[in-house]
Amino acid sequence: FHKCLGKCLNRNQVHMEVHIIGGYLDQDRTSEETTSHILNILAKAAKTCRSKLEMKLKTCVVTGLNDCATYEDNVSNAPIIRGLALDISSGQVHLFNKVHEICAGPAKTLRRVRLWAPALQNNFLLEVHTWEKEEICVEPFEYAPFPDIELFLQLPDDTLLQYSSTSPECEADDFCDIMRITCTFVKDIPVSDVFGKDRKRIVYHSKKRILNS
Repeated sequence: FHKCLGKCLNRNQVHMEVHIIGGYLDQDRTSEETTSHILNILAKAAKTCRSKLEMKLKTCVVTGLNDCATYEDNVSNAPIIRGLALDISSGQVHLFNKVHEICAGPAKTLRRVRLWAPALQNNFLLEVHTWEKEEICVEPFEYAPFPDIELFLQLPDDTLLQYSSTSPECEADDFCDIMRITCTFVKDIPVSDVFGKDRKRIVYHSKKRILNS
C-alpha cells in the first residue's frame, strides 16, 4: 500500500476510493483487530498526505455488518461476503466470493505452499503481481514436510479443519481438498525441483514459465 501510495503521490492530485469488505464476529475478535488496523493505516495516510490525496471510504462492510448471524436467527457466525473484484476496464467494484478457475492464475498450489514456509519468511505481504507488469512472480522460499504429515493427510475432514483453520466453522466446502493437495505437494516435491539448486524465482508471463536468477 505504501509503495503504491508513494508512486501515486508523485502526481499533482490523487483521488482514491476505498472499499473494505470482510471479516465477521469471530470468537477471537481477529476480524475486529484487523479492521481497526486497516482503518488506522488509511486514516494516517489521509492525514499525512491530505495536500495531495483525496480519500473516500465508499464501502465498509466488516465484522458484525458482514456476519450472517446479524441478520438471521439460529445461524452460526460466518462472513456473508468474502471479497471484492475490480473490473479494470470500468473501475467498478463488485461483491466476490469465489475465484473462478480461469482467474486463479498460475502455480496456485505453489503459492499456497508458501503459507507453510518458516515464519521468518512469512512476516510480510507477498506481492506476486503489480499493475506495472503483466506477469506473476513467485520468489523462492524454503519449505519441507512437517512431522507426521502422512498422518495429517489421513485425518477426517472435521478433524483436519480443527487443526488447519483459524475459522473451521465457516470454511468453504473445498477447503480440506485444497489443504490435502497443498500438503501432498510439500511432502512429495522438494524445493530444488521447484526453484532449482540456486533458488531462482519463477516468472509467469503470457502463459510462459521462465526461471529467473
